[in-house]
Amino acid sequence: EKKVDVADSFEKDLQKPEVGPDSSWPSSMRLDPIFIEFPDLFTSPGMETDAIGPYMDKRAEILDATFNLGTQYRQEGKLDLSKKTFIRLIKSRPPVRYRKKALLQLALLAEKNEEWVRANQIYSHYDKLYPEDPNQILVHLKMADILRKTGAIEQALHKYHAVIAMTMKAKGYPKKYLPVIQRLGVKAKIEIAETHFLDGDYVSAARHYHRLLTQKHSQSDLVKINKPHVHYKLIHSHSKNNDDTKVEKESKSFLKDYGDHPKAIEVRYLYAKVLMKKSRNSDALKQFMKILENPTTSKETEPETWTRLQFKIGVEIAGLMAKELNFTSAIQIYEGLLDLDLEENEFLEVNYQLGIFNEELKSYQKALAYYKKIIDRIAILKKDNLNSLSRPSKMFGDMAEWRLKTLNWFEAKESEIQRKEQEAQVSN
Repeated sequence: EKKVDVADSFEKDLQKPEVGPDSSWPSSMRLDPIFIEFPDLFTSPGMETDAIGPYMDKRAEILDATFNLGTQYRQEGKLDLSKKTFIRLIKSRPPVRYRKKALLQLALLAEKNEEWVRANQIYSHYDKLYPEDPNQILVHLKMADILRKTGAIEQALHKYHAVIAMTMKAKGYPKKYLPVIQRLGVKAKIEIAETHFLDGDYVSAARHYHRLLTQKHSQSDLVKINKPHVHYKLIHSHSKNNDDTKVEKESKSFLKDYGDHPKAIEVRYLYAKVLMKKSRNSDALKQFMKILENPTTSKETEPETWTRLQFKIGVEIAGLMAKELNFTSAIQIYEGLLDLDLEENEFLEVNYQLGIFNEELKSYQKALAYYKKIIDRIAILKKDNLNSLSRPSKMFGDMAEWRLKTLNWFEAKESEIQRKEQEAQVSN
């Protein structure tokens, strides 16, 4: 990304005095009060401009309209027009409140365009120009986010810690705004944990997530953390760090408190993997079967996403069971997946794997039934799609036909061998 120096573009414009009563204009402090009572003295039909008061009111209307137009352009996705509008607003030397708003809008536009260097420069410029501004905490939080996005992890962490310090030192705000400031401090703490996680420092991530769960924050509803989510992130950190003991301990605690939470499915998955490492396959299977139970509160949360996650986890856990030669458990998992609202290729994959696992257990008739289901479904698909099949569908169909023919041939040979053995016994 090309480095853009915001200071070169409109720094001077931001530092210019606003249009309005400067030292050359008359004021009530320099005029005798009697003259102030006669505003007509300052205007005339022969003058193009209004009197000072109406002129300033009209200018405020124009500034508001310009700002609103820039915002409208941004909301409509016309980012270049929005950017030009806000720059025009700044160049018109408006009061400081408009400069601040326009500057923050320009930073937001830079973020939307993923111009991270430019966005960070604009926020830095805001920080330099308005050090006492109430938005400073938010600005530093945004700068930290951008630093993390650009891979400057240490700088991002430093900035997040600075945000926490700023919230603790914040003074002069009305009491009603205190929860808002505290919320920003908690947000920075969460982002510190998340930054360590994204950087692969799972030990530090777990430590910070644990702190979030154990620290007292505020009595305000505005500052409450999402404990189930943070607890899940703690378990995930332990899992990434291969700390199986802590994964098991925290998973039990999570499932006790939040067994019907949407994150419970992922916690059960991580827990099941640990149980399998410890050769506790029956316990692992129980966890997966609870995933398939799909509690109502969880099912109502993005059901399609939920089903895809169940399928993905089921395939992985069944695969691990099969590697341990525990085909009975793998079959139980895949049979449970058939009850889900599967996509076409998922349905074909589940039936094919059930055929393979039943072959391993020498349950050939069951295997043949599953291969037959695939072939029948492929025939329907060909009819519905005018002989056009997706590559995965065609692959599963071809493999099922081959397995079916092989098993039929094998069974025929078995029958022939048995018949000859019986004939030999009779002749003897």
